[in-house]
Amino acid sequence: MFQLQRSMLDFEALDPPRAPIKPVASTPPRPVAATPPAEGAVTSAYASCARNGRVRAPLGDEAGWALRWRRPLDGVDATAILATDDRILVTGQGWLLLTPDGDELARGRVVGGPPAIHPADGTFLVVEQGGVLAVRQLADGQPWLRTIPRGADGVVRPLLWRRGGRLVLAATRVPMDPHGHSHEPPRSHLEALGLGDPVEVDRGTGDLLSQQELGTLLVEGGPLLAAPMPDGEAFAIALPGHLARVGADLRPTAVFTDDFTPVALSVDDQGWSHLVVDVDGKRALWVVTPDGKRTVFRTLPPDMADCGRPPVLGLDRRIVVVAPGRVVGFDPSGAPSWERVPMAPPAGAIVTGDDRLLVAEGDRVIVYRADRDARVVHEPGARFTAGPCLSPQRLLLVATEGELLCYGRS
Repeated sequence: MFQLQRSMLDFEALDPPRAPIKPVASTPPRPVAATPPAEGAVTSAYASCARNGRVRAPLGDEAGWALRWRRPLDGVDATAILATDDRILVTGQGWLLLTPDGDELARGRVVGGPPAIHPADGTFLVVEQGGVLAVRQLADGQPWLRTIPRGADGVVRPLLWRRGGRLVLAATRVPMDPHGHSHEPPRSHLEALGLGDPVEVDRGTGDLLSQQELGTLLVEGGPLLAAPMPDGEAFAIALPGHLARVGADLRPTAVFTDDFTPVALSVDDQGWSHLVVDVDGKRALWVVTPDGKRTVFRTLPPDMADCGRPPVLGLDRRIVVVAPGRVVGFDPSGAPSWERVPMAPPAGAIVTGDDRLLVAEGDRVIVYRADRDARVVHEPGARFTAGPCLSPQRLLLVATEGELLCYGRS
């Protein structure tokens, strides 16, 4: 099931500890409330590489938001909006780097996975044409370095992670014949690359010359879902029948098994995995602790069978599952506490630094609450397709099929 490859000819079969996922009747103790993400945290699709929807900035008063600017996306089919203190990155089939005033700095193409912004390093990671991984500068979008990771073109990359001089990339490849049919099971891997010390880059091509192969965890099956654990060194990975913890050396430290297929994964600040899974032909919400205890198993209603988004995690430990036709809030024990039928399929949802659930649906951005909803933005005639994104400077960003809209406090 697991192999560790250190070089072209150096393979090691791994037999990590395995145990069944264990249902428990009560939730193990943990802090009652979570803290917002740290300043300068990595941002990616679903707000972070942990994919839990949490952002640092508080929303504040729900009233008083006004349109500051709007600009055409010029062919960038927006599916996610990321933001730092002084940059906005719109991503989809392409990427577009903007200033907070909406001025374009650079643009390019995206192939095979969601980009990730690393504010502390002043860079963002994006997989481009030919499967090339580019590390680009946030200042102007120009490439700092580029490399071709394992598998290159034709793989889906759910995780692009950088910590200092180390890159970790997750990937799944579905083998296809010349007619586009698959006759083999998917193959997945988690790959670690070193940038070198010092980093050496070809000045003409931008190719990374000092690259170090730190190892690749080869996994049978897929698709592979991956998210960093809170320490930023270890990772949670999920694939059919398996949920595992992987250490910084890419060795699985624990593998938990059950009969399920993972659909989406998010990880909280305590390293608890929140999953949307398929079990016995039905879609369900699971919560599993780092030591393999399942504290929540909640079958979702039939009209949520198309739910494919990672669970959104409130700072008060509540869990929100967003499907095109229904949004349901669960308390930490997994009991449903409220639900909504949105006016249109939600484009996205985040939890702000003051623990507000912000949802973009149809032509509105709404705060969902158990007792009543509050409208923050209304753009008659629009249909939001990406966002909401709340920047550290409290700019509220949403996209339609052709435009990016920016709102601020009036």
